[in-house]
Amino acid sequence: MVLWSYGLMNPRRAKHRYHELRMDTKIFVFVKKVVKRGKFKTGQDEYVEKQILPKKTQDIPIGRIPVMVKSVLCNSTEKGECAFDQGGYFVIKGAEKKSWWTIPVHHCTGKTKFFLMETGLEYVPMLTTLLHSLKASSVFNKVNYLVRWKSSEIKITRRYDPVMAVENLHKLKQSKPSKYTFEHLLDQGILELIGIEEEEDYHRMGNQTASERAEELHSLRIGPVLPTGRVLYQSQKHCQQAIGFSSTNPNIRCDTLSQQLFYPQKPLFKTMASECLQKDVLFNVQNAIVAVNVHLGFNQEDSIVMNKASLERGMFRSEQIRSYKADVDSKDSEKSKKMDEVVQFGKTHRKIGRVDSLDDDGFPFVGANMHSGDIVIGRCTESGTDHSVKLKHTERAIVQKVVLSSNDDGKNYAAVSLRQVRSPCLGDKFSSMHGQKGVLGYIEEQENFAFTNQGIVPDIVINPHAFPSRQTPGQLWEAALSKGIACPMQKKKGKSDAYSKLIRHATPFSTPSVDDITDQLHRVGFSRWRNERVYNGRTGEMMRSLIFMGPNFYQRLIHMSEDKVKFRNTGPVHPLTRQPVADMKRFGEIKFGEMERDCLIAHGASANLHERLFTLSDSSQMHICKNCNSVANVIERGASSERRIRGPYCRLCESPDYVVMVNVPYGAKLLYQELFSMGICLNFETNLC
Repeated sequence: MVLWSYGLMNPRRAKHRYHELRMDTKIFVFVKKVVKRGKFKTGQDEYVEKQILPKKTQDIPIGRIPVMVKSVLCNSTEKGECAFDQGGYFVIKGAEKKSWWTIPVHHCTGKTKFFLMETGLEYVPMLTTLLHSLKASSVFNKVNYLVRWKSSEIKITRRYDPVMAVENLHKLKQSKPSKYTFEHLLDQGILELIGIEEEEDYHRMGNQTASERAEELHSLRIGPVLPTGRVLYQSQKHCQQAIGFSSTNPNIRCDTLSQQLFYPQKPLFKTMASECLQKDVLFNVQNAIVAVNVHLGFNQEDSIVMNKASLERGMFRSEQIRSYKADVDSKDSEKSKKMDEVVQFGKTHRKIGRVDSLDDDGFPFVGANMHSGDIVIGRCTESGTDHSVKLKHTERAIVQKVVLSSNDDGKNYAAVSLRQVRSPCLGDKFSSMHGQKGVLGYIEEQENFAFTNQGIVPDIVINPHAFPSRQTPGQLWEAALSKGIACPMQKKKGKSDAYSKLIRHATPFSTPSVDDITDQLHRVGFSRWRNERVYNGRTGEMMRSLIFMGPNFYQRLIHMSEDKVKFRNTGPVHPLTRQPVADMKRFGEIKFGEMERDCLIAHGASANLHERLFTLSDSSQMHICKNCNSVANVIERGASSERRIRGPYCRLCESPDYVVMVNVPYGAKLLYQELFSMGICLNFETNLC
């Protein structure tokens, strides 16, 4: 193999440097003269075109242009040529073959050859020749390196998938086990790297007969057990939303918001993907005993019921750490003294906020209990205007640490981290590793749960109707496999240890089947289909139905009811509609839309509907004339008796005698005013007033 260096060269430089590879030629232009005569000269209805032929051919030379003879020193793959067909020309088929008035030229300097293609232009090289032979001779490397001309950056932009060549699988029997390396299999032609463009043209196979072009290394690459939507839910949403340890140094970080699980655990099973991705380093889940059963109607559909004793022991307990940052400018002591006078550290200041937890420097001390409205970082400007950072609405926490540092620009800033311990409560969201998500519907006492003859009480009870709707049969397989791993069979005389023969891998489409998992459960003393006889916790009687029970890998998500609760008595309203605002940080209200209105109408809750949409929203009053059914105005107007009338007055009837006051939402009043401005007058019936 030959190593080539890469460079750019314009045509003039190539003319002087590679003069032996070029030739000059003239460029001629053929001139044709056509005369168009009108009707006034020919007397005909149409125009006549007459071509005037000169005495000799009108090939006018306009100059000379160098033409490059085909050579390996010129490589112009950006014009659509094959990258393996070395050589190029300055002019081909009348079109100049140049890019930015330069030509890529290769020089022979070593024993390795790189094929470099220009990116950023709309030219795609046609790699149609020598592809299979180059792969067989190991000319291609595993990665393509692209050198951009302008930025000169080396980036890995290609991905190759390894597949097994079916025609060379017989070479595996001839190779020794010590030579089963990736490079050795590539050299022998057993493994073949295919690019993105070749994937559509290759015929792949799983575990069928070797009659296709290529065979996958593992069926996990093309066929998971769960539906694709469930896999995407877990990998994109639930895995990112699960609470755990996102880093190995959470104690020294000052993230804006982070969640940490107190007692993360490792799973009982393993998968090939988790081992390759090293997911066993930081886990964000816990092993819970899950029973598939109904429990007093509190776990309908996707909701779950949890054991109160398990939660009190610390199951799924986490902490939320929120950091507040502010710029710090301490140039002189006079400013800090002025700040002390304004903020009054160590005393209660009602207009600004509670500052009982602040020290003399304006920062809270570690371990202070902060509540809603307390000042986290006290600061003010030179003029004395307060710019303190307050705790957000409905938040409470404990000060974990106070950090003073500087950024890259050299500006000083302060970061105060607040910690809040959170135990699972009603409305919190949980999910299994298979995308079986649901909220906590009820927390039950341990004594009221059903228990097995071994005294095992489940931690979570889930409804059996949740699996068909979410399409998660893998969770049942996981429970059966984990149950067999957790209770291995004891070693017997004359037999090998069953613990070493346990099925621990849960990779889809692997060697263990459903029958192997059921046989493993039967060997360790459980039912073959994972069903168990349980006893009623309330009465102590044996239940007639068998209950499926086993350990599952459950994760707690960041969606908690404490962060989503909204409540208020009175607060800010919108200046136009006079309805409550929608933001919780602004003391807003929960939106009551059309679907909620329809539900109250269906239940016949008219009093609740009136209270929600009128009394607690935008109650207002209007004056209506009973005589003409129009809206009256509250004005001062002179009557015919030249006395001034004060109060509501109807301009159409010119009398205040028939005016009554009605209660309407302010939104209806605003609609009337908008229509009245466009010349549309509405009439209101007031027979019941």
